[in-house]
Amino acid sequence: FGILPGEKIKKKYFGKVFSPEFMKKIVLVQLPYLESGAREMGKRIGRAAQAFEVKKLIIANIKPVDGSTFSLFLRGVIEGRKSRLRIQKGAYNREVRKVEIEVENLYMLMRQLNRKKCAVIGTDPIGKTIKEVENELRREILRKDEIYVLCGARHGVPKGILRQCDFVVDLAPGITYATEHAIPAALIALTTVWLGDKDAGGNNF
Repeated sequence: FGILPGEKIKKKYFGKVFSPEFMKKIVLVQLPYLESGAREMGKRIGRAAQAFEVKKLIIANIKPVDGSTFSLFLRGVIEGRKSRLRIQKGAYNREVRKVEIEVENLYMLMRQLNRKKCAVIGTDPIGKTIKEVENELRREILRKDEIYVLCGARHGVPKGILRQCDFVVDLAPGITYATEHAIPAALIALTTVWLGDKDAGGNNF
């Protein structure tokens, strides 16, 4: 038995803001990947969404799709969520939030949003860098109840949808990253913006 300073035991969390508190506000909107390897890509996307414990993952179609390929992709998303959730429950000494998964039409979704309570962020190379919009973006993500983050697949988010977004950001100027990297890149960037405010909230450990 002994008495030690907290940082000797909990180096990972001690004195830091608890970012899952921010992730409770995040709704990921992911266009489906419907090429060869759809199921494997679905697994990667499901794992990524669950890893961050976001509020919800919406798979959003923009046009009619082949049912069998879409089924494979969606099955992969659910499998990926399950596998990551199992790892989290074994690794964390706290309750883990299971990410909700829904399917929606992207255009219908955008029409239904309450824009007074949510902010919509599109990810696309036509957008500004995070640095250019950092201060305004921080104000919005702090005051809005929900943050919708739109991620493309083989094809990007439609230009008509991007025009309806509150922000369009280019996460890595000059780089075309893989579909499975979109979710981690967007959420890490937004977490960094959120942490830029000392009064961001959350629990300290």
